[in-house]
Amino acid sequence: MLDLPTVKKQLHIDDDDTSEDLLITGYLAAAKRAAVNHVNRCVYWDEAERPQDPALVPDDAIDAGEDIQLAVLLLVGHYYKNREAVSEANQSQIPLGVNHLLNPYRIINL
Repeated sequence: MLDLPTVKKQLHIDDDDTSEDLLITGYLAAAKRAAVNHVNRCVYWDEAERPQDPALVPDDAIDAGEDIQLAVLLLVGHYYKNREAVSEANQSQIPLGVNHLLNPYRIINL
């Protein structure tokens, strides 16, 4: 489950340090959107998000399994560490593992 305490553990931040919770929550939301955009399909992050009526669930929808959740954690870590825009003087690419974790779930429209 991707919640604030889990993300803070990934970032090596103590649970009682709340000074950057709002920032981290924003990074988590952005990382989730990036993962959804990359796989190009509906992702349900927990059972509560999934509609009760199966007819309302898109055919290509998936649950955020361990691979997708790990990719999001890697992205949050990247966003947290690299808070400024990337330039030639300071190049920092998205972690390679993110693509490896998300690509098997990706739908490419032709």
